[in-house]
Amino acid sequence: MNRIKRVCHTKKVLIVLDDLDKQEQLKRLAGKSDWFGSGSRIIFTTRNLEVLKTRVESSSEEVPNQPKGILAYEVHGMELGHALQLFCKHTFGRDSPLEGYDHLAKEIVCRVGMLPLAIEVIGSHLYYQGSALEQHCDNQKLWEDTLKQLDDGPFKDVRDALMISYEGLEIKQKEVFLDIACFFTYKNQAYPVIMWDDCNYHPHSAINVLCLRSLIKIVDNEFWMHDQVRDLGRYIILEEYPCKYSRVWIHEDAVNLLEKKELRLQRCTRRISFRWLQPQNCT
Repeated sequence: MNRIKRVCHTKKVLIVLDDLDKQEQLKRLAGKSDWFGSGSRIIFTTRNLEVLKTRVESSSEEVPNQPKGILAYEVHGMELGHALQLFCKHTFGRDSPLEGYDHLAKEIVCRVGMLPLAIEVIGSHLYYQGSALEQHCDNQKLWEDTLKQLDDGPFKDVRDALMISYEGLEIKQKEVFLDIACFFTYKNQAYPVIMWDDCNYHPHSAINVLCLRSLIKIVDNEFWMHDQVRDLGRYIILEEYPCKYSRVWIHEDAVNLLEKKELRLQRCTRRISFRWLQPQNCT
């Protein structure tokens, strides 16, 4: 911290801090406004809105030409045209899809919710995988398999980036997050809050934390979650959650599971009844 102040104190600098998740990181890297020369700019990105509440202090009484607080800007989702252009740059090395790939390219971009990180990862994946294939039909099948793979959850690089926010949650906050991902996206929050309150999950505090970490939003009193974040939650349930069948969100799977449990219960009941009716041995 002393070295940053000593080197940058008289310089007009531009500093970019990417993906901060704690206030302490901002304090240590750009702790006070007069560490840097007049006209300097510090830009940082974060998914944790608590970082925006970091106090901007000064070692001296007056600092000319320096803002008194953090100026926040919310990055919105990409427009479809820009998202498709980014995808094609990574996949084809051009701004538009090759002939015959228009529909598939648009479908993949929409499937990942136009998230830039996911677009870059999947586009690069298709480029390197496709370069090893010679036949056009094989490429088509590769793209179709990629769409099916996305149904199972985000790609690993995307998943690893999103997991940072999830792993920073407390246990009860994780339960609320997983419930929303599996059941309550685009649903009114009234009834889930009653359920979580009964489970002692402290829902109002948990929802506030999830909003601050940009994992969910509240829009018209309904939960909103990015498709890739929702898919992350469902991936965690299928692959990593300790309790099997803790949440089942597909109607057909739920019916099949209930039918299997009912069948097991019937068999168990018949065994109990049979044992009860067996005559006792007489001596």
